[in-house]
Amino acid sequence: MAHISQVPDVGIYADIPSACRTLLSAKAKAGKTYDDLAKITGADEVLLAAIFFGQMKASPDVLKSICSTLDVPLESIAAELGEGFVPMRGTCKMPPTDPTIYRLYEALTVYGHPLKQIIYEKFGDGIMSAIAFRCKVEKIEEESGTRVQITFNGKWLPYAWK
Repeated sequence: MAHISQVPDVGIYADIPSACRTLLSAKAKAGKTYDDLAKITGADEVLLAAIFFGQMKASPDVLKSICSTLDVPLESIAAELGEGFVPMRGTCKMPPTDPTIYRLYEALTVYGHPLKQIIYEKFGDGIMSAIAFRCKVEKIEEESGTRVQITFNGKWLPYAWK
């Protein structure tokens, strides 16, 4: 299993809150994975990763648990990521240049309209929420090799004319 050992001040890391870089560095130093942190905090691993990149806001209890686990002063992290924190979501440049993120973009570029049609056939006219949302990443071992399985679970929101 690969772990990031150092958090650079360049690229995407330069654009996230400094408290996030502090948390990422502490996570690397502790050798923890998001799954490890999920088991300790009770929060979902994808939610935790989004918190660490400033894309989601942590509840006070989760933030306290993260800081305690990673031996980071809660006061300094909460000052930046606490009650007054407003996440700036979706700040990734387009098209993405990171190979992993680009492949996700590519998959939605290729399969986005077909998936939309299937969703429309099964649910009607509406959208899947990315707000009332969960996501899961799993490692699947198959005879042909290791695969990544990503499951999106979003609330169905039908369009309504009022």
